[in-house]
Amino acid sequence: MAPSRGTAGIVIFSGGSAANSLVDIFESIRRTRSCPLSYIIPISDNGGSTSELIRVFGGPGIGDVRSRLVRLIPSHPYSPEREAISRLLSHRLSAHDRREARGEWGEIVDGTAALWRGISSAKKELLRSFFNLVNLEILKRSRPPSSTFDFRSASVGNLFLTGARLFSGSFESAIYLLSSICGIPDEEVRVIPSINSNFSHHIAAELEDGSVVVGQNSISHPVAVLGKTRSGTVTDQRFAATPNGEIVLGMDVDAEIQNLKFGGDLDEEQRRQEEEEEQEDAHPPFTLPTLRTSNIAFTKDASELSDLPARISRLYYVNSFGQEILPPANPRAIQAVHNAQSIIYSIGSLYTSIVPNLVLRGMGEAMRRSHATTKILILNGCLDREVGPESDEQPFTAASFIDALVKAGEQSRGIIWSPPTTNIKASTTATNLEITTSLSSTNRPAFNRAKSETHTLSTTTTKPQTKPPLLTLQPPFPPPPLSSAVPTPTPSRSPSPHHTTNTLNLSKSIYTHYITHLIHLPNTPQTPHVDTQLLETHYSVKCIRVYGRRNTLLGQKGMLYDHGALRGAVEAIVGGMVNGNGIGGDESGGGARGRRNTVER
Repeated sequence: MAPSRGTAGIVIFSGGSAANSLVDIFESIRRTRSCPLSYIIPISDNGGSTSELIRVFGGPGIGDVRSRLVRLIPSHPYSPEREAISRLLSHRLSAHDRREARGEWGEIVDGTAALWRGISSAKKELLRSFFNLVNLEILKRSRPPSSTFDFRSASVGNLFLTGARLFSGSFESAIYLLSSICGIPDEEVRVIPSINSNFSHHIAAELEDGSVVVGQNSISHPVAVLGKTRSGTVTDQRFAATPNGEIVLGMDVDAEIQNLKFGGDLDEEQRRQEEEEEQEDAHPPFTLPTLRTSNIAFTKDASELSDLPARISRLYYVNSFGQEILPPANPRAIQAVHNAQSIIYSIGSLYTSIVPNLVLRGMGEAMRRSHATTKILILNGCLDREVGPESDEQPFTAASFIDALVKAGEQSRGIIWSPPTTNIKASTTATNLEITTSLSSTNRPAFNRAKSETHTLSTTTTKPQTKPPLLTLQPPFPPPPLSSAVPTPTPSRSPSPHHTTNTLNLSKSIYTHYITHLIHLPNTPQTPHVDTQLLETHYSVKCIRVYGRRNTLLGQKGMLYDHGALRGAVEAIVGGMVNGNGIGGDESGGGARGRRNTVER
């Protein structure tokens, strides 16, 4: 039974800072629809001050969750105390001087910092109790001079959430406590971590050249210059495999980085002692070095980021040994997706903000069974490092974004799905297509090859290559029955030992299980290219173009959405006002718009 409008909410898949700029738009839509709003956020972040908390305490990556909670603190009606709490929890300690940052933290714990001004005594003492708790735990784990907590750039909100999690033993309880203190109405807006866990969960990206990049920070922001105390930079740490499947470190961290953490040289015995103590504190033995690294400082300046050596083929979760795992999605997230009336993929990094939500066990099936009638992708206004390299002869397009999301959802179901190639031939109708796709071999027995669930397919299978597998993976889940994923094929011509062609008759495009609408900006050299005819004809995805403005922020590129136009487009789609003629039935595509001439089909 489909949920009623009052209980059927809107689900937002997002990461951290990028989607924060759209919170007001989503809130406006929630009020219009009179329904709850759920943000599903990954916990795989291991950069910034979160990396230092993970190094010392273990636990989930909390930075994106904290960022969204602070952004959701209500501003209407105006409350000086809520504004003061928001200011406190979004504050970051000094980024350059270790002693200065430690001194700032001491004033906050003591209750003497100016940041406490405007917060009532009762809430102040409640907040301070958790600050004192996490401070005590930091002192207990301190092993001077080899291992101490680095407060540089530490987020006060992250420290509070860590203290609340350590006290309650539950990350979701810590989120509920912070929401209650900040006055975020739980019946209206919910922040749901994609995995309900007290442990760290890390991601890895398998590249098309066979190499693997481990850890979110290494995938998205691999360059880190840590102020005056470090003279080197953290380079990309990639893991390759020998022919027998043994994992080896492909690139080492600069030796100076290990020494300069404490402002001077450490001998070999001290380094060994530090490594052992850090493992005792928060990590199981033999944890991969790239997952023990403190990535406090990194840059988001696109001009300073090096390209990935090859395009990302897929993303998955790994344990501390670097082995692939498939953790289950948070049951609350599954329930929210199942009951949703609309699902929105927000702007943000594709492979580190959105895909980590989809590849979790159970999420792909929830997307397929969801009651949501609209599933909207708000396309990014630029191409970042994760969808590179820029030198690639085939740039990442809107179709590439959609393929990546569908592939992630099917991976969640235990299926390796290969998107069609660009050799797409339209038949007499939009519901009868002939698509040629080449499927490579796999050595992962837990996965099944799924033929594209488009309508009429011609599948060409090439001879498997003899290249040894990159990793020997044994995911702890059984494959779905083959009969449920792929119908029995009917050969269309005589098979050969290494070349067969099969024809499948399937009733529904696989894409509409995950995406029904695409909102995008005009095509420019720095925005993902959108082929409207391809997407609407072959992907069954309706495309809405929204005008924006150039991103003039230092170090950034691409375009930014006009908020009025974007709000109008999302409201029109969620409200069912998008049809074959455009928005609101206007043949010119100029129906319900955020502002004049800003939305088109």
